[in-house]
Amino acid sequence: MKSRVLFALIAAALLVNGCSSNNNNEWQRVVCSVQSINGGAPIVSAALNTGSDATNPTDDFVPLDIVNVLFWARPGNTMFTIPEEGAYSSFIITSYDAIWTPGAGAPAELVDYNVTRGLLSARVPINDEFMVAFVIAPQQMKLEPWYPDPAGSTIFMANLDLVFYGHEEGSEHEVAIPAGTTVTFLGAVAEND
Repeated sequence: MKSRVLFALIAAALLVNGCSSNNNNEWQRVVCSVQSINGGAPIVSAALNTGSDATNPTDDFVPLDIVNVLFWARPGNTMFTIPEEGAYSSFIITSYDAIWTPGAGAPAELVDYNVTRGLLSARVPINDEFMVAFVIAPQQMKLEPWYPDPAGSTIFMANLDLVFYGHEEGSEHEVAIPAGTTVTFLGAVAEND
């Protein structure tokens, strides 16, 4: 009789909580995680790079704000033996969200550049790493009136919340991989000598 009551309680708990809690990345056969963003270095978005000689305007250019994200895939459990190049031997990243949260003094219009389900295609082999790169501040953003002017002294910061979406190779079950960083916006930077 006690086992029936215990079984009924477990079934009721599953019905109340649902079985969708396994959407967590750590519950999968192949777990993928973000190891670093921009190699751990600060991320700066600038309207202008003055080159190696700040007094010579011929070497000035508008920099592309490309950020590298390093992923690592591993078995979800040390008891798993997953052969390389077989089913579930890698994690496939298919898309990402990039959501801005303006800091103090940052323009609210920054959220107009939020990305939802931006396409991204990467295959992270199990027990290995893989790097992807994408633009965080498109050229259109640098033309906005609120973006720091190269001749000015405006500087502001914003948090960038990232969520990468994907699934184990051989499965359609999608999971989310959260990450985040802070970006500093300023008018101009110079090349390091």
